[in-house]
Amino acid sequence: MPAEHAHASAAGTTVVPGGQVVLLGDNPAFSTDSRLWGAVPATSIVGVVLDGVPLRG
Repeated sequence: MPAEHAHASAAGTTVVPGGQVVLLGDNPAFSTDSRLWGAVPATSIVGVVLDGVPLRG
């Protein structure tokens, strides 16, 4: 997460600012998520995923 969006504590954890959330994709190697973009304002969430479509192998 970019330093301007959060800071690391002495324990090595990331502190997410109040009113913001961290969004993580299910495939870390290929997800474009908060690891790239940083924390997101909670007010930006407009829906919730309830189910997914399985990928074909």
